[in-house]
Amino acid sequence: RSPLLLAAEAGRSAAAGLEDESSAGALERILLAVAAECPAVGYCQGLDMVVAFAFSVALESGLELAEAEAQTFALVSSLLELDCIRSWMEPPLIGLRTAASALAGLFSLRQPRLAAHLTSEGVGAEHLCLSWMQTLFSNCTPLPRATLCRIWECWLLDGSPKVFFRVALALVAQAETALLGEPVEVISEVLRNFPAPLDAGLAVRELIPRAWATKITNSKLWPALAAAEASVRASSPPPGSPGSSGSGGGLVFTPQSRHSEPELVMDLRPHPGSYSPEVEEELL
Repeated sequence: RSPLLLAAEAGRSAAAGLEDESSAGALERILLAVAAECPAVGYCQGLDMVVAFAFSVALESGLELAEAEAQTFALVSSLLELDCIRSWMEPPLIGLRTAASALAGLFSLRQPRLAAHLTSEGVGAEHLCLSWMQTLFSNCTPLPRATLCRIWECWLLDGSPKVFFRVALALVAQAETALLGEPVEVISEVLRNFPAPLDAGLAVRELIPRAWATKITNSKLWPALAAAEASVRASSPPPGSPGSSGSGGGLVFTPQSRHSEPELVMDLRPHPGSYSPEVEEELL
């Protein structure tokens, strides 16, 4: 993407909460630096929302503008070194499509009535939740800031994307009554805005306990992701063929034995994070 387009995206993010010109300029520089640092990812739709949220947290912590800019770049570039997160943003979005497909399977098991209704409307839950996953919920504007911060805290502490699946399932379950029987246009609008009284359930003390009560263990998630990845790759055109974009990326999810399931380990220093085998234990 061109610097002018990146500047426009940065301006849109600035308007969402970082209004001053200095912050908008910092966001543009971060996006350009990330694109240069991670050329396989470059720039993808929604990355500006992730950067804007991380940058706003850095500023809120009391850092000066230049230091907040540097720390935000270090964090985002480290996130993009993680196979899981990079594959959600790197063309052809194999990881994101894999996560969405696995989410659809979990959703069908937990809310079969709503899943059947969505199918009758010609849409799957994965399509309605796709932007939440791609932006790590930073574009879910009805979420209170405290709730979004807590979601990221749970993610970074646990070192696994399980919290994103749990939150997505909890949000759809919360809205199920309002969605049943409605056309897809209304369903999309409800999930975009969570109008009253649904918005009361977005408070951190309401949503997070419900999300964590949605039990998704490693032994269930990783096989679901592996099966979804195989399906996504089978339906994707080979690299270099018409309709394909990018190289297709490397390995996204590789379930190991039950006693050594892969976990994502986040290193918040300006060094890349990586997969690391950990014992099978729920941290949260």
